[in-house]
Amino acid sequence: MKKISLVLLAVFCVVLSPLAAASIAVPDIELPVVVDVRSGGMGGQHLADETSPFVLLHNPSLLPLSGKQVLLPSFAMDLGGPAGIIPIFQKYLDGTLMSEENQDMLTSVLTPLLEDTNGIYIDADIMLPVLGSRVNNGWGWGLYNDVFVRGTIPSLSIANVKAGGDLMLAFGFGFPLIETDNHFLSIGFNTKVLGRMEVVYDGDVSSLTKTDFSQLPTYLYGIAGADVGLTYNLLDILTVSLAWKDFYYGVGKNMGPLTSMSFSANKGISHNWSYGDLDAGIAVHVPTGFLKFIFSKVTVFADYKNIISGLPFASNAFAEHPLLNLSVGTEVVLFNFWGLRVGMQGPYFAAGTSFDLGPFHLGGSVYGLEKGLDPGESPQLHGALEIAFYY
Repeated sequence: MKKISLVLLAVFCVVLSPLAAASIAVPDIELPVVVDVRSGGMGGQHLADETSPFVLLHNPSLLPLSGKQVLLPSFAMDLGGPAGIIPIFQKYLDGTLMSEENQDMLTSVLTPLLEDTNGIYIDADIMLPVLGSRVNNGWGWGLYNDVFVRGTIPSLSIANVKAGGDLMLAFGFGFPLIETDNHFLSIGFNTKVLGRMEVVYDGDVSSLTKTDFSQLPTYLYGIAGADVGLTYNLLDILTVSLAWKDFYYGVGKNMGPLTSMSFSANKGISHNWSYGDLDAGIAVHVPTGFLKFIFSKVTVFADYKNIISGLPFASNAFAEHPLLNLSVGTEVVLFNFWGLRVGMQGPYFAAGTSFDLGPFHLGGSVYGLEKGLDPGESPQLHGALEIAFYY
């Protein structure tokens, strides 16, 4: 027992050692994205979800529990925009939004949106079949890609739009500290290396469609990061996880116009740190007994992200509202092939479904997301689809 206590103490020291630096964290870089359609339908990626095909990325301490998992080249896309875009776009299509004084499509659609929001945020992420991963015996590796467009439009006179691509290579491992018939405790680590290229537009909305994109400034980024996690499992029913996530260091450089990129461009190199945050999650695998032939799997998840931001010594004027860090979700698999998912990410609803036929997965999800610091400040609606192959 004394040895076990010493091991647990050492593990928690490793996991919680960044707490001293948390109050000075300055996350100035945009972290890499993977399009996880399944998780989107149940409130986001859950820390205690060992069946996720992206388990290597979101919690390496689950690797000893996840068994063998192989992700093959797949296609997935996730599109997000202001929650009010659907009725306004419908008005544009039927002609009731246009006027003789205002015939520009972008302006006519964005103007009513800006009247009711604190700015417009647009996200589009596509994962092309340049990806794959393999997890087995507590070890894993993965190659992931993302093509993206992100836009921030606080007013018609100001727009910041980025378009580019990421390529990320990840490695991770986890091993048990305690392994008995009823109890399982594991620790895991991963590391991620990412390269990113993006072009950036800064200007007014009306000039966006007239811009010569070949002359936009191009940026190259190199980012390296790591996560560390701790997971406890009881009777294969209850799983509790704790992880320090998204510790990153990144460098970036303006390479000049897209058509004449050069490392010798008269621009300096930027250096950025993200000290990450402490997340916690729980999963309950509900036994279905004699109904297992119908309810193949029923799992309930709950997570709280960035625990440190809610502590008194970590007060931050730009911290998110505590509700936005909470997510819950449920996944029900019927007849071993039809997945149904619902959840909440902060105050916003999420739902999704999938048909899982062996390694073939066809799925979709819709969910809400807050881009501001407080609920209702800048709500965003997302829709995601996937044609994925994993087992």
